[in-house]
Amino acid sequence: MNLATVIASLALIIIVGLALWYIIKEKKKGNKCVGCPYAGECCKYSSKELDEIAAEISAGIAAENASASCCGHAGK
Repeated sequence: MNLATVIASLALIIIVGLALWYIIKEKKKGNKCVGCPYAGECCKYSSKELDEIAAEISAGIAAENASASCCGHAGK
Protein backbone atom coordinates (compact mmCIF):
# COMPACT_ATOMS: atom_id res chain seq x y z
CA MET A 1 0.00 0.00 0.00
CA ASN A 2 1.27 3.38 -0.89
CA LEU A 3 0.74 6.63 1.01
CA ALA A 4 -2.12 7.82 -1.24
CA THR A 5 -4.12 4.64 -0.56
CA VAL A 6 -3.62 4.98 3.19
CA ILE A 7 -4.71 8.63 3.18
CA ALA A 8 -7.77 7.89 1.03
CA SER A 9 -8.73 4.96 3.28
CA LEU A 10 -8.39 7.07 6.44
CA ALA A 11 -10.45 9.88 4.89
CA LEU A 12 -13.19 7.42 3.92
CA ILE A 13 -13.23 5.89 7.41
CA ILE A 14 -13.47 9.36 9.00
CA ILE A 15 -16.32 10.43 6.69
CA VAL A 16 -18.33 7.25 7.34
CA GLY A 17 -17.67 7.50 11.08
CA LEU A 18 -18.84 11.12 11.22
CA ALA A 19 -21.98 10.25 9.23
CA LEU A 20 -22.82 7.41 11.63
CA TRP A 21 -22.14 9.66 14.62
CA TYR A 22 -24.53 12.31 13.23
CA ILE A 23 -27.29 9.78 12.56
CA ILE A 24 -26.99 8.26 16.04
CA LYS A 25 -26.99 11.73 17.64
CA GLU A 26 -30.15 12.77 15.75
CA LYS A 27 -31.95 9.51 16.56
CA LYS A 28 -31.19 10.00 20.26
CA LYS A 29 -32.78 13.46 20.04
CA GLY A 30 -35.93 11.78 18.72
CA ASN A 31 -35.78 12.97 15.12
CA LYS A 32 -37.36 10.34 12.90
CA CYS A 33 -36.37 12.00 9.63
CA VAL A 34 -32.63 12.56 9.94
CA GLY A 35 -31.47 15.40 7.73
CA CYS A 36 -34.95 16.85 7.20
CA PRO A 37 -35.14 20.52 8.24
CA TYR A 38 -38.59 19.81 9.72
CA ALA A 39 -37.59 16.60 11.48
CA GLY A 40 -38.84 17.76 14.85
CA GLU A 41 -42.19 18.89 13.46
CA CYS A 42 -43.22 16.57 10.63
CA CYS A 43 -43.58 13.50 12.82
CA LYS A 44 -45.95 15.06 15.33
CA TYR A 45 -48.51 12.26 14.98
CA SER A 46 -47.91 8.70 16.09
CA SER A 47 -48.23 5.98 13.46
CA LYS A 48 -51.57 4.91 15.01
CA GLU A 49 -52.96 8.43 14.65
CA LEU A 50 -51.73 8.62 11.06
CA ASP A 51 -53.42 5.28 10.29
CA GLU A 52 -56.70 6.59 11.74
CA ILE A 53 -56.48 9.80 9.72
CA ALA A 54 -55.72 7.84 6.54
CA ALA A 55 -58.70 5.54 7.19
CA GLU A 56 -61.02 8.54 7.63
CA ILE A 57 -59.80 10.09 4.38
CA SER A 58 -60.14 6.80 2.50
CA ALA A 59 -63.67 6.27 3.84
CA GLY A 60 -64.66 9.79 2.76
CA ILE A 61 -63.25 9.27 -0.73
CA ALA A 62 -64.97 5.89 -1.08
CA ALA A 63 -68.32 7.34 0.02
CA GLU A 64 -67.93 10.25 -2.39
CA ASN A 65 -67.10 7.93 -5.29
CA ALA A 66 -70.01 5.60 -4.49
CA SER A 67 -72.59 8.39 -4.71
CA ALA A 68 -71.33 9.86 -7.99
CA SER A 69 -72.02 8.53 -11.44
CA CYS A 70 -69.51 8.42 -14.28
CA CYS A 71 -70.32 12.00 -15.34
CA GLY A 72 -69.97 13.48 -11.83
CA HIS A 73 -73.66 13.94 -11.05
CA ALA A 74 -75.33 12.33 -8.04
CA GLY A 75 -76.30 8.71 -8.52
CA LYS A 76 -79.83 7.31 -8.73
